[in-house]
Amino acid sequence: MPAFTPQSDSDGSNTKIKSKYQELYDGISKYLNSAPGGNSTHFLNYGYRSLGGPDEARLDVPGGVPGADSMRLVFELVGPLELANRAVVDIGCGRGGPASLMAGRLGAVVTGVDLSPEAIAYCRRTHRAVGMRFETGDAEAVPLDAGSADVITNIESSHTYPSMRSFLSEVRRLVRPGGWFLHTDMLFGGRWREVRSTLETLGFVIESDRDITQNVLASRNAMARHRSGSDTRNPILDNILGLPGSDVYNLLESSACEYRIVRSRLGGS
Repeated sequence: MPAFTPQSDSDGSNTKIKSKYQELYDGISKYLNSAPGGNSTHFLNYGYRSLGGPDEARLDVPGGVPGADSMRLVFELVGPLELANRAVVDIGCGRGGPASLMAGRLGAVVTGVDLSPEAIAYCRRTHRAVGMRFETGDAEAVPLDAGSADVITNIESSHTYPSMRSFLSEVRRLVRPGGWFLHTDMLFGGRWREVRSTLETLGFVIESDRDITQNVLASRNAMARHRSGSDTRNPILDNILGLPGSDVYNLLESSACEYRIVRSRLGGS
């Protein structure tokens, strides 16, 4: 959930940026934990709404389910890939909704990692099913062994990382030969070019690369209609939610940023 303008530079690690985002997402978790209905908010992504195809998700989400568009984004990211009994590491797991979905609906064995201790504490309290665990950690220094993942997922989180190259190098360290990296986010065009070139340098083959900006905007428009009865508008909250008129929405609508799904596979058997 890009609560600030996505990072446009790629000049190494920046402790100040990381501290800012940790403080932000700690604050969001604390707020949701105390807000009416917030304690059941498991997803922090902008969501995906079908525009009639081409859609790639194998599973559907019934209409009217809370967080349906956010759930659809996860299924759209996974697409045709089979996750049953595979070791999945969800970097930037937030409040654990995607990890729970991949474990519960897709049969994966999931480790969620997030920079926010408050988010991880929430995940450990809330998502207690077999096949899930959660660790506090930096996306550029994940506290897991090399070669421990069949699949790495990263959902609307990499826009906060000061060094995309460091993050992708960490993905390379974690994933086994033949394993997958499933990446979706809103990034400036230059950052997406950096992602592609770095993945190829690291030995990944990009299997699919799809622009879903219009699907994400449709999700945000639906959220705005849902909130149309609200008496007050908060520009900060509107930007966090990516509602029409917010900086984030405008970046997507103007094509300054692109929301994409990129699936890549590491070479080797």
